[in-house]
Amino acid sequence: MKLSIKSARVAAAHAAKRELILLYRDMGHEIVEKQETMSWGKSVVERLSFDLKAELPGIKGLSANNP
Repeated sequence: MKLSIKSARVAAAHAAKRELILLYRDMGHEIVEKQETMSWGKSVVERLSFDLKAELPGIKGLSANNP
């Protein structure tokens, strides 16, 4: 029973991390595409960061210069 619980928790954590990585990858691709095709500049990324932080308080990793 304990092993099943631990295994399920690890699997859930991996699934959540995978989904976040895919989300951030897709967001990055979309931003780069818009920068190239619509002449978006750095200020747009900063504005997007500001808007996301306002809409999703408490979520980390949404800064404009997040490595």
